[in-house]
Amino acid sequence: MTLVGPLHDDNRAFQIRAQFTKLGSCLRAFLSQDDGRLACISQASPRNVKSKKTKILTEYVEPPEDYVIPRDAVYAPEQQKAFNACVRFESNCNMEDAAKCFGKVVERYGKESMVGFDAYCRQSKQYSDIGWQAYSAHRKFPTWPGAKPPPGTREEGIANMKLAAELSDDAISLRPNHGRAHLASAFNYGRIAIFSNNQTKVDLCNFVRHESLTATQLDSKDDLAWHALARWNYEISNITPVVRHLVVRHWYGGEISASFEDCIKHYRTAQALAPWRLTHHFELGKVYLKLGEPEKAIELMEKTLKCETQDINDRLSQLHCAQVLAKLKAERQKPAGRFRKKRKVSRGANGAEPVESELQA
Repeated sequence: MTLVGPLHDDNRAFQIRAQFTKLGSCLRAFLSQDDGRLACISQASPRNVKSKKTKILTEYVEPPEDYVIPRDAVYAPEQQKAFNACVRFESNCNMEDAAKCFGKVVERYGKESMVGFDAYCRQSKQYSDIGWQAYSAHRKFPTWPGAKPPPGTREEGIANMKLAAELSDDAISLRPNHGRAHLASAFNYGRIAIFSNNQTKVDLCNFVRHESLTATQLDSKDDLAWHALARWNYEISNITPVVRHLVVRHWYGGEISASFEDCIKHYRTAQALAPWRLTHHFELGKVYLKLGEPEKAIELMEKTLKCETQDINDRLSQLHCAQVLAKLKAERQKPAGRFRKKRKVSRGANGAEPVESELQA
């Protein structure tokens, strides 16, 4: 079985891994200090990458017959009981105890086992969620009052996101052909990018896109993988034209292929795979709001509030959604002509409407 797309070119794969190895050390330097970060990241440019004896997905390794992807994983009764106990902490927005619980599962069964590896990825998610709660507080977004730990400072948030990224990096080294490991990496570094300024977003954009694409290729039925790819398109499309067309072209010697059209397409794919997951509806609603289509945004956000929550991210999304929806409905009650007019935003090269789904039969 051969992978298609950006991972198919062996030489390019070597360049990508070498670049990301260097970029990872640069990111750690960036999070700990500001001195010399420009020179460090400049050395990580693909044009300066030297050939290294590194291994990435140049060859796809067929998983064993008993392999099951995490969302369908079936463990031994004792393992399932231990894993479910951790999930209960997570669903109650207790990331602190959930991280400790998943860590104990890893210690008990080992990172090499299926349940241990899945717990390792979920432990990474807990630290990322702790950092994201700090980001929400820093940006004056709603925070969940019962969350444990309570929102920390911006610096504490970055430190937790850094720890999450280190765990997902280790998970990839353990199982490079496991989609959820790359998905965790995409979310972790994507959140670090969102937390940062435009320059850092540019530094990390290719890495996050690569990890998201890898996750969708390894498991095309994982809705969160398509969500990560959609979110990448949304964030990059929001970068100012000057940064996108001048800085990025100078930095990488090419354009970033991101659009609201692709963003909508990927979110619709995620919706089709998991219509019960509220974050797909809310984030897609934000895209339509950005495109000046408030009626579609309202419909999706109303659906968001009807979905059940699974973790702290869902709780925060519903709180934020309720605020945005209230403002939209208040705006709609104003006299005619006061509602924001629909503005034209390019959705793609041909300007065509996005297709309904990317799912293949």
